[in-house]
Amino acid sequence: MTSMIALKQGHQDIAGLIKQTETLRTSLRDTLLKTNELLKDLNHYRRQSRAMESTIASLRQLNTLSFWFLYDPTTIEEVFCGSTRKTQ
Repeated sequence: MTSMIALKQGHQDIAGLIKQTETLRTSLRDTLLKTNELLKDLNHYRRQSRAMESTIASLRQLNTLSFWFLYDPTTIEEVFCGSTRKTQ
């Protein structure tokens, strides 16, 4: 009778260990899914941030060019049409 009780207790312990292992596996799977989602979102944010930085840099260049053209209007012709003045 004592061996039957020990066997049942051992069986319950193994069943408990299997249940804990399954719970841990499920938790790890959920953690992996959440981690992958976070990495995907971070990569999207990084691409968006780089695009925004590039756009801002382009706008700054345009702003610099517009002021340059305001101060020296003849440069517009020189830049887009080549030198229009003939040197003698």
